[in-house]
This record gives sequence, C-alpha cells and structure tokens, in this order.
Amino acid sequence: MTKTFDPLFGDFIEHVPLKSAPLVKVLAQVRFPDVTVNPDREFISGFQKAIRKTYPQFVEEATQNIAIGPNGINVTPSVVWRFIDATSMWRVSVTPTFLSLETRKYQSGADFASRFKQLLMNLGETIAPSHVSRIGIRYVDQVEATDGLDVNELLEPHMVEIASRLSNVRHMISEVEAPSKEGSVLARWGHLPSQGSHDPEIMPPVNNPSWFLDVDSFSSYESNLLDYDPEKVSAITHDLANRAYNLFRWCVNDHFLEKFGKGA
Repeated sequence: MTKTFDPLFGDFIEHVPLKSAPLVKVLAQVRFPDVTVNPDREFISGFQKAIRKTYPQFVEEATQNIAIGPNGINVTPSVVWRFIDATSMWRVSVTPTFLSLETRKYQSGADFASRFKQLLMNLGETIAPSHVSRIGIRYVDQVEATDGLDVNELLEPHMVEIASRLSNVRHMISEVEAPSKEGSVLARWGHLPSQGSHDPEIMPPVNNPSWFLDVDSFSSYESNLLDYDPEKVSAITHDLANRAYNLFRWCVNDHFLEKFGKGA
C-alpha cells in the first residue's frame, strides 16, 4: 500500500532499526564564512590536538577553488585537512569554510550524532567560527541486485512506476529538490549497471547492478547567517536527519525493512 504520510512536512515517524542497513555513506557538514585568509598548519593545530585521540591519522590534501566571474575563471589553491580514525572507517574534513564528518560504518543515529556534536564543540573551542551558512546531513543507501533479487519489490509503487513498465532497465536516475519543514531536501535515486555510480566519491562502483537512494537534507542560512552554537547546530542536524529518514521510509516498503534486518 502506498505511503500516505507527508515525507517533507509531516511529523517525524518512528525509526525502525535495521541489523544490516544498506548504508554505504553517511555525511554531516556545517559550513561557515571563511575564518582565515592564509590557512596553514598553525591554524589547524589546536583542532588536531583536541581530536587526535579519536582520529589519529592526518592527511593534508591540496585542492583548487574555481570561481567564474565577470573577468573569467579564477582558480585559487586551497587545502583540506583530513583526520581519520584508527579503523579508517570515520573521516573528519576541515577547511576554512566547513567541517564534515563521514563514515562507511554507520551503527546508529545516536552514535553518529554524539560524534558530530563533539566535533562541533571542538571546532568552537579552537577554530571558533562566528556564524553558520549551511547545515546538512546526507544518507546514501545502495542495494546490489544479486541472487535474483528484484529491487522493485522492496520499493513503494511511486518509486518504480517507470522501471516496472520497461524490461531490463540498466540505467535510470531520478532527482528531486524540494522545500521541507526544516529547510530543503535533495534526493537522487535509481538503477545502475555493474560498475555504475552517480557519485564515485560518495558511492564507489560495485561489481553488480544496483539501486541507490541518496538523500541530502539541509538548511541554508546564507542570506541570514546563524550564530555558531554547537548545541543549536547539533539539534538542527538531528531534525534534518529525521527528515531524511522520513523520505527514506516514504520510498521503501515493509519488504525492504524485513530484508535488511527489521526486528533482528
């Protein structure tokens, strides 16, 4: 039966724990106005000292910022500092304009929220951004079609109408961006062939055909900056995560929940 609740503005629904949820990446990010003109290792050293017991591995990556203006394309060098835990499953990224936390080993919302909140506190005590321009959290699920699995049987009818009417669909991607009660949601989903990916950095290719759902739930404050407050940012991130979950449940049916460990 098709879901009747409003995934974007309705009340948050109860979470159903899944023993083997097909999450391949979860990423939370807070963006802020540039906090320094000439970033260097001294700029990041205080933050590194605060978190290195949990994230002992350090990588400095050179990048380029590309801006298109009235005088053409302007390319400026930049840097991303990465801090990785001992298992290499959790990664923290910091630049002069954002902090992010991502994992390939998501265990629970409470665990992820606790880690992100601690990083927000560490950031406030060291780098100390004054305001926030964007808060977002992104969940990426991927289901490989192996052993004769028909992924369409795990999805709500509104998610499979086109694919179910065509035989042997190998590649089909849909995208929607819409306002939500907390801000906005950008969602992409679809069917991919072997070695296919809509975003290789976030979802590396796999050897089998697959179906994916990528939900980015976010709030933007660029026109009216939000004061930086770790408690407030953490609370907003929690609500954005619940909104992303609502959309996930709007997409999948009870067969999906049972296959991936509901009640196990």
